[in-house]
Formats: sequence, structure tokens, C-alpha cells
Amino acid sequence: MTEAPPAEPVTLKIYLLDYTPDTIAWLKSEINPAFEAALPGATVEITEGSWSGWDTIFSGFLAAGEGPDIINLGSEMNTLYGESLADMDAYLGEAAWPDIKNFGPALENAKYQGKLRGLPIFTAPRYVFCRTDLMEAAGWTSGTPQNFAEWVDFAGKASVIDAATNSLTQQALVPVDAGSMADWQWWLLVYFSLGGQLYKADGSPNFDSPEALATTQFLLDLRQAIYGPAVNAVGALPAGQGSVIDVNDETAKDNGAVCLAHSGWAAPPFDRPIWEKVSIDPFFGDPDNFPNSKPVVLAFNDWLAVADYSPNKELAAEWLKMAFSMEANHKWNETMSLIPARNDAQYGYVTDSPQLKREAELAAQYGVGFAGIEEAAKLSTMMIPPQALIVPQYVFFNKLGWVGTFNPIIIPGFFAGGAAMVFLLRQSMAQIPKELDEAAFVDGANHLQIFWEVVMPLVKAPLATVATFLFVGFWNSLLAPLMYLQTIDLYTLPVYVSTLYNINLTVQQWPTIMSAAVLTTVPLIIVFFFAQRFILESVVISGLKG
Repeated sequence: MTEAPPAEPVTLKIYLLDYTPDTIAWLKSEINPAFEAALPGATVEITEGSWSGWDTIFSGFLAAGEGPDIINLGSEMNTLYGESLADMDAYLGEAAWPDIKNFGPALENAKYQGKLRGLPIFTAPRYVFCRTDLMEAAGWTSGTPQNFAEWVDFAGKASVIDAATNSLTQQALVPVDAGSMADWQWWLLVYFSLGGQLYKADGSPNFDSPEALATTQFLLDLRQAIYGPAVNAVGALPAGQGSVIDVNDETAKDNGAVCLAHSGWAAPPFDRPIWEKVSIDPFFGDPDNFPNSKPVVLAFNDWLAVADYSPNKELAAEWLKMAFSMEANHKWNETMSLIPARNDAQYGYVTDSPQLKREAELAAQYGVGFAGIEEAAKLSTMMIPPQALIVPQYVFFNKLGWVGTFNPIIIPGFFAGGAAMVFLLRQSMAQIPKELDEAAFVDGANHLQIFWEVVMPLVKAPLATVATFLFVGFWNSLLAPLMYLQTIDLYTLPVYVSTLYNINLTVQQWPTIMSAAVLTTVPLIIVFFFAQRFILESVVISGLKG
């Protein structure tokens, strides 16, 4: 410990997602008491949450600028939330904490723009688990397929469709999403195995690369080899008891999958007898067609990040150091039977279990970290529900002195109404041939003239569509006027109608309510009357190609 005890009582707040009761009990009985004893005056408060709905909760914390000091994130979230996370290099970098050298590749997931934002807890790679007995029964004796052609051939041989029900009873390969076989984790595992890179040298997405196109084609070919043509509408594999590659104890029948491309979470528990018949391998790519192919296991990592709004960054770092010591990182993961993020913590239960030992070896040899997807961050505001922004928006508008006026209802509409509308306009402008800009530039136009006299006339239809959407949205809004207008003489018609309906009268004034409801539609009809030509034009343009 390097930090002096807090001068005043302070509570370090930590938000964790979906950990086992054993994990939480261990943290509360060992780590937190030791931390509080070392730093008198400091207390630790752990809140337990779920990955279901985490985005709404965390977006609310970060938008409001207050909440837990330490939050639980997944691999891809370093870019999504990086701007809102604290730079912890001064507290957790090698100069401050030499132990940082003992962390494996998972540490990259805890960085943003090269700076540490927290520490990784564990690594949970995606492997290929295969039932060797079912493979042999299907006539496949060469082990896990080594290229695309072998996978498609194997898929046709090992999948079984019940003619009576027109549904699968045995599926050669179940990726993360068994039904669609098009889950993004599965796609990335295949893509990285071909040597694919997410971004080009200029920073633009690389999803038109030969590797990306081959990956998508392979996923389609594999699905058709298993399900047959889409027109056959073959039913998915029925849900079973436990892992899809395990045996149902009640019926003594197989759950139906021959191979599984997923993490150890989806595999059978390590004490199940079926492991005598299960192999664990990486995905081998397609070396015959892509020379840069390599065996890959896609490594996902959970990590703890320190929020930039936290006033307790140094205190948070001290807790992380204690919770991520070699012994603690080992114990933390032992409660979940996962692979520790620290290389020196991979002993005991890891090496004692043949399955975990094999998984750890594959992760060390073939692991590819999953992080740095920039598009998720660029479009992240589209995923933030408006309810998560209510408090920070109210505080902002109140400081401007706008509460009690129409400004919060009207002015936001002039900024395109949010990321969704900005994205719509951007996509429309992206379709304008660049040659028009270049021709105008040759004729002597500057950038502002090109934008106003060339681009704007060509996007009149999308602009009218956006304006109509925004007007309808703001006109029908109920929550914002109730929050900001506050006095009945400022209420909009929708709020007035709602108020009439909710007044506690013995007899509802239905004629008045219905008349008011009709009046609320009049402005919408007028706006649509003037904008319909542009809206229809926008629809027609969106359907044209070439």
C-alpha cells in the first residue's frame, strides 16, 4: 500500500455483473475487510448487476457524471466507453505497480488509446469443442476440420434432419447462436483466423476485404450444409438439458450438437463424464486459400474500469492492486472456474484440470484479443435510451435557465435530434458522387459553397424527412413538456389532452377530450401535406442502386 489513509470517511463504490455467489462472498469476506483495515476510514460498497440491461445503467452513470467508482466492462467496451474512463497509468503502470508485467494479452482490453483504464479479471476464449464419438459415428475420422472445405463437408455428413418433423436432431456445429449460425462472435473468430484486420491503414472499416467476404460466404455455406436451402425451412435443434454437446441425464440421449464453437461457459461442467469424448481445438482458418491463415481462439475478457468522474481514482487503484494480486486473481477465478488474466496466477486448479490446462495453453498460444471496435463507439449514442439522459439534460438546461421556457422543447431539434438523424443524413450525403464536389471545386467554389449550393439541394428529400420525423416526435412528446414547462399555461396540446383525461372527475368530459385530440392532429396533417412530396422522393431514392 502506498496511499495514506483517507483524511475523511470515504466509500469506494464498485458495480459487478453476474458473478457467482462464491465470488461475491469471497470479495466481501476477504478482499474488502483487508482493504478497509489497511486504509482506515475507507469502506467498500459492492453493487451486483446483470449483463442484461447493463448498457442502460452504465450509460446513465457516465452521462450523469456520477455513480460507482469502478464498473465491470467486457472486451469490446474499451473503445465504447474509453473517453469516459480514467487514465490509470500513474497508479497502475509499471513504474507505480511492477506486478502489471505479469498480466497476459488480456491487458490490452483494459486500455484505451494506449493508456490503462483498469485491470482484466479473466480471459474466456472461444474454442471449438467436438464430440469425437459422434464425429466417428458420422464417418469423420480425421479430427477437427482444418479448413473451410472440410468444415462444409463435415457439416453435411454429421447433421441429421428428421423428415417427420423437418427439424434438426443432430447439428454438426453449433456456434454462439445455434439458430442463425451468424453470430458476430462466430464471424469474428472465422475472420481473424484468415488473418483479417478490422480496419484499413486509413482507419476505415475493412469489411469489404477478401477475408471478410470469404468469412461471410463460409458462414452461409456452412449453414446451408447443415440446414439445407432456406426455402426448406428446417427447424432448429431442440433445446436440451445442459450443454449442447452433453448428454441428457433424464433421457440418456445426446443433446444434439457434434461440435460447439463457444467459450467454456457453454461447454459441459468439468466433472461431467462426457469429457472423455470431447476434444478442444482452435479454429484453423482456411490455409489453402488464405496463406495468412492461423489457428485462433477469440479471447474475450471481463475487466474492471475506473470511471473518469470518480473522485477516488487513487483509492480505486489500491483496491484493484489488492484484488488483482497473484493470489487474489487466482482465487477470484477459482470461484468461477475461469482462466486468470495474470499469467502467474494460472496454477493450482488451472493446471490440475485437464480441460482448463488445455484451454489456458491454447489461449496463450493462439489467443486473439477482442477490443478496439471503433464503429461501436461512433454509433454508441444510438444505443443510449433517452431515459438514461433525463437527469443530465435537466441539470444542463436548468443551468442555462431554460426550465420554464419552450427552449428545451424546440432548440434540440435544430441539432438533428440525436445520432440516429445525423446518421440518416450522413448516409444520404455519402451517396452523392464525389465528382460533383470536384467539378464545383474546379469551377472555383470553396468548401462552404460546395456544401450549400451542391450538397444541400441534393439532400432536400432526406432533410424534409428528418424535419418531419423531428416535428412529429417533439409535437407528440409528453415527458419533456411535463419536465420543462411546469406551468399549465405553457403546456402543449398533447400534455393538455393527457391532463384532461387524468383529471379525477365523476364524469369524464369525453367531448372535450376527443375535440382536443382531433386538434392535436391538425399540425401533423399540415406538416405532412407540405412534406409528403419530399418524403416520397426520399423513399424512391433509397430504393435506387447504381
